[in-house]
Amino acid sequence: MGDCMSADKRRDTVLRYNLKRLANFLGLFAKNSKGVVGLIIIAVFACIALFPPLFTPYDPVNQRTLAGDFAAPAWLQSVPSQLGGRPGISYNYNPTLNPDFENSTAPWNISSTDAAHSSIEPVENLGDHTGLVRVGLMHDKGVAYGNVTVSISQDFYYPYAGAPFRFLTRLVFILNGTVTTSSHPEQLVNKTPGAPIVWPAPWYNVTVSRLDVPTKISLYLDSIAVNRSLPMWPFRDQYLYTPQGMYGMAMDGTFVNASQTKVLIGSSETIANASTFGSWVDTDKSFQPIDSFGPVIANYVSSLYGSNKFATQVFFPQEATPGWYRLVLNVTFEDADSSKPVSSVVYVDTFNMRLMGTGWGIMGTDQEGRDLWSQLVYGARISLYVGVLSSILAVVLGLVVGLMAGYLGKVVDEFLMRVCDVLLVLPGLPLLIVLVAVLGTNVNNLIILLGLLGWMGFARLIRSQVISIRERPFVEAAKAVGAGKTHIMIRHILPNVMSLVYVTLATTVPGNIVAEASLGFLGFTDPNRMSWGLMLYNLQQFSAFQNWWWVIPPGLCIGAVAISFIMFGYALDEVLNPRLRLRR
Repeated sequence: MGDCMSADKRRDTVLRYNLKRLANFLGLFAKNSKGVVGLIIIAVFACIALFPPLFTPYDPVNQRTLAGDFAAPAWLQSVPSQLGGRPGISYNYNPTLNPDFENSTAPWNISSTDAAHSSIEPVENLGDHTGLVRVGLMHDKGVAYGNVTVSISQDFYYPYAGAPFRFLTRLVFILNGTVTTSSHPEQLVNKTPGAPIVWPAPWYNVTVSRLDVPTKISLYLDSIAVNRSLPMWPFRDQYLYTPQGMYGMAMDGTFVNASQTKVLIGSSETIANASTFGSWVDTDKSFQPIDSFGPVIANYVSSLYGSNKFATQVFFPQEATPGWYRLVLNVTFEDADSSKPVSSVVYVDTFNMRLMGTGWGIMGTDQEGRDLWSQLVYGARISLYVGVLSSILAVVLGLVVGLMAGYLGKVVDEFLMRVCDVLLVLPGLPLLIVLVAVLGTNVNNLIILLGLLGWMGFARLIRSQVISIRERPFVEAAKAVGAGKTHIMIRHILPNVMSLVYVTLATTVPGNIVAEASLGFLGFTDPNRMSWGLMLYNLQQFSAFQNWWWVIPPGLCIGAVAISFIMFGYALDEVLNPRLRLRR
C-alpha cells in the first residue's frame, strides 16, 4: 500500500514539474516578439490549409469557366486607370432562362411565318425534363405548307461598358416526327480500325430512313444597336440511316456496327449519332459546345471581319455597350410532302446563354477561367503538407543516423558519415528533378524524396553533440549500472539533443516549401493538386507576367510562410539555449 502511494506521489511530482517547465517555456516564448509573430503567421496559414472551404466555395482545379480566361480582380474597376485600374471590366451575365412560359421571369417573344398551321405551347414535363416548349407542324394527306419557321427570342440588356470575354450558349431538345423508309443497294468498304480494305467492295442492301418533314434548328445572336446578326449554331436533320453494315463487312463476314443508327447532319459528310432522332440532344455533349471561341463562330467572324477579330469584339463594340441584344432560336420545318399525313415535333428544354466577364472575384482567373483566390487558398494546404512532413522525415532520419554514428562510433560511424558525405556533394535540385521525373509527379513521392535528401546536415550536427555528451559523467554512471546502448541513447542522450530537433525542424520547413515551389514552377508537380508552385508554372506557361495579381500573391505567401518558420525556429533556439538567452 505504501509503495502504491509512493508511486502516485512520484507521478504527481513529475507532472507538476513538467507543467512548471512548460509554463516557464511559454512565459519566455511569449516575451520573444519574433517567435510570437512567426507563430501567428503559421497559425493563420494552418487554418487556411485545414479549412479551405471556409475561405472559398470553388474547386481550384476542376471548376473551370467561372469567368473569362485571365480575368482581372473585380476590385480593379474602382482603381483609377493611372494606377493600373481596369474601369472597363465586365462581369458574368446570364440573360436567359429556360423557356418555361409559366414560371420564367424573362419575357420570351414567339412568332411564326405560318401561325395557323404551326403550333407552339408550354409543356409542364416530359419524362425527367420540366418546363419545356413544344414546337410542331402536322397536316393530313394532300396538303403541304412549304417552309414554316417558328422563332423564339428574348431581348436582354447588357449592362456593362466593356465587352464580355466569351459567351457560351446551350440548347437541349428532342426531335420526333414521321419517317419514310426505303432500301437501295450500296457498295460498302470495311472501315474497321486495323482491318484490311477489300476491293472491290461487296454490295449490300442498305435501308434508308428519311424524315418526312426535314427540320432545321438554328441559334442567332442579334446586336440591336449595331444591327449585326451572328448565326451561332445550325442543326439540320436531312435523313437518317439505319444501315445493314454501315461501315462494311469484317473479314469473318459479320457486320460492323450493323445495328447502330446514324444520322447525316447538314450538307457535309459529317456523321454523328442518330440519338438526335427520338432522344434528347444536349449541344454541350452531343456536339461541339456553342462557344464564341469555337470554330463555327470563329470562322464566320473571321470571314466577315478579319482573322484578328473575336466574336465578342464584333458584337459588343464600345458604341453598343451597354445596350440591347436578342437571342433567337429558329425552328424551320421544310414541308414539301403532300402524299400522306406528316408531322414533326421539337421539344425544347434548356435554352440559355452565359456571358463570361473580364473581371472576377478577389484575384481574377487563370488561363482556364479557374478562380485564382481558390488556388492560393488550396495551395497553402499542399505547401504546408509537403514542407512539414518532408521536414519531419528528414529530421527523424538525421536524428537516428546522428545518434548511432555519434554513440556507436568506429565502423558504424565511418560508414554512416561516408554515406552522408556522398549525398551532401550531390546537386539537390537537379537530382530532385530527375527523381521526380522518373518516379512521377506525386505529392507523396516528393515528400519522400525531400526527406531522404535532406537529413545529412542534421545528422552531422547531432553526431557532434552526441560525441560530446557520451563522455559526460551521467552517461558513464549509466554504463556502470549496466544500462544498454539503446537505453542510454534513448533515455540519457536523446533528451539532451531534443532542443536541436525542435529548432532544426522549424528551420527546415522553409527550404522544403521553396523546393516544392521550385519543382512546381518547373512543371514537376501533380497537376491535380493545386500548389503555389503550380500557380507560378501556369503563369509562366501562358506568359501572363503582366497580371501582377497572379504573380505577386503566391510569391508573397511562399515568403511569408518561410519567414514565419525561420522566426519561430530562432525564437525556439533563444528560449531553449540558455547561453543565447543570456547573451541577448
